[in-house]
Amino acid sequence: MEEIEDVHDFVQKLEKIEPPNQLVAVIGDSLLQKFLQLRSSENSSRRVDAWLLAFFEDQLEVPESAESKILEMLEAVLMYTRYTKVWARR
Repeated sequence: MEEIEDVHDFVQKLEKIEPPNQLVAVIGDSLLQKFLQLRSSENSSRRVDAWLLAFFEDQLEVPESAESKILEMLEAVLMYTRYTKVWARR
């Protein structure tokens, strides 16, 4: 993903792009969010969800030093969720 210069480059290399080992990077990277929207998998979603769960569990164990980290992560998750949400049909 670091080698992608612009949208045109992104489209040209889409089939060759491999997701990063640390998928949690998707939380703060709009280009990676676009990539995962186009080539998402259940496994990728589970990995991000598992990391977030572990992060919040770790932060809640030491609440006095975690408040700012939790607020920052909640803001990042909010932006990620707004971008990636899927509308369910009723």
